[in-house]
Amino acid sequence: MAKQRFYRLEKLNDSIPADYHILLGERSNGKSYAVKERALIRAWNNPEKSKFMLIRRWGMEVKAAYVEQYFTDAPITAITGGECNSIVANAGKIYLAKYNEETRKNERIAVVGYYRDLMGEQHFVSQNFNDVDYMIFEEFISRDYYIPNECDKLSNFVSTVARRRHIDVYLIGNTISRVCPYFNDWGLVNIPKQKQGTIDTYKVETDQVDEETGEPIIITITVEYCENSGNNSKMFFGAKSGMITGGAWQVSARPHLQGRLSDYIIMHELIFVCKSFKFRMFFLQPKKGGLPVWYVEPYNFNIYNDVKFKNKRFVVDKFETGLHINSDLITVGFTPFNDQEKTAFCYFERMCFADNLTGSDYDACIKALTK
Repeated sequence: MAKQRFYRLEKLNDSIPADYHILLGERSNGKSYAVKERALIRAWNNPEKSKFMLIRRWGMEVKAAYVEQYFTDAPITAITGGECNSIVANAGKIYLAKYNEETRKNERIAVVGYYRDLMGEQHFVSQNFNDVDYMIFEEFISRDYYIPNECDKLSNFVSTVARRRHIDVYLIGNTISRVCPYFNDWGLVNIPKQKQGTIDTYKVETDQVDEETGEPIIITITVEYCENSGNNSKMFFGAKSGMITGGAWQVSARPHLQGRLSDYIIMHELIFVCKSFKFRMFFLQPKKGGLPVWYVEPYNFNIYNDVKFKNKRFVVDKFETGLHINSDLITVGFTPFNDQEKTAFCYFERMCFADNLTGSDYDACIKALTK
C-alpha cells in the first residue's frame, strides 16, 4: 500500500516568488497544514513584523471556536520549543498559549495573528495591520455562493493590510468547481485544463506605478495544482470521491446523449459563453421519433474569430453587440429571439452532455448567472 505524501510548500514558495499563491487539490492532502505551519513559524520568530491574517468568507466561519479548531493539528509545541502548546482566539486576535494544568486554563503567551471575514472587509479599512505580512484565505472555492464582487473585496482587503508593502497571500481551495470568479476575473485561463503536480505563473498588469522605480506594478500569481497525495480514505465513494481522495475536479453524474449525434436532426444550435467557459449547444430531434433533447459539448476554440461561427447564435454573460448575440440573461434562463427558440427553450429540462465534467461546468455557470 502506497504511503500518503503530504503537501509541502518548498516546491511553490522557495522556487517561484509571487504575491498571490493559489493551492488547489484534494481534501486532507496537507496544503492547509503546510501554510499555517509556515505562518506560525514566521510569526513566532518575528512577532513584530510577521504576523498572519486568517480570512474566511462569512462571519460565522470566524467564530473563536472555529478558529481554534482550525489550528488543532498545528505543531505548536515543536515550533515554540515547548513554550506553547495551544491556540486561543479572542476578539479577532490569535494567540499562542500554554495550557496550565493547575488552573486548567490556557495562558496567552503571544499574539501571532488575526482573523477576519471577507464579507465585513469594508469595516476594517481604517485598521492598522502593519505587523502582518502573511494572509491565508481558506476554502476560497465555494460549491454554493460567493459574495457579490468578491474578487474586488479580497483585493481591497489585501490592500488594507499591505498598504504600500509586499506581502504573501495564500488562497487554498479544494477542487470542487471549475466555475470560480477568481479564475475568470484574474485571467487564470489555464486552470480548467491544468495538470496535477504542475505550477503555472501569471503576470497581471495593474494601472499603478511604483513610486520608487517609476515602473508599472505587476502582480505575480502562482497556481499549484497539488499532486495526488495517495490518500485512500475508506469512507468516500460515488461521483465525488475522485475530488475528495485524488484531487480531480468534482463532478456529478449527468445524462449523456443516447446513440450518436448523427442519429438526430439538428433543429437549432447556439454557443453559450460564460466566465472562461464555452459550450456548443444543439437542439436535437431523434430521427426515429421521440421527444427532442438538448445536447451540450465543450468548445475550446476562439469562436469570435472563427469564420464558420460568423452567423451563429451566441448567448454570452457580458454585454456584446451583434445581430446574433444575446447578452440578456435573466433569472429564468435565456431570452428567446423568436418563436423557434421559444419552443426549443421549453425543452431545457431535457438536457444531456458530452461528459459529466461538461455537465458540472454548465450547471455551475447557470447557477452563477441566476443568483
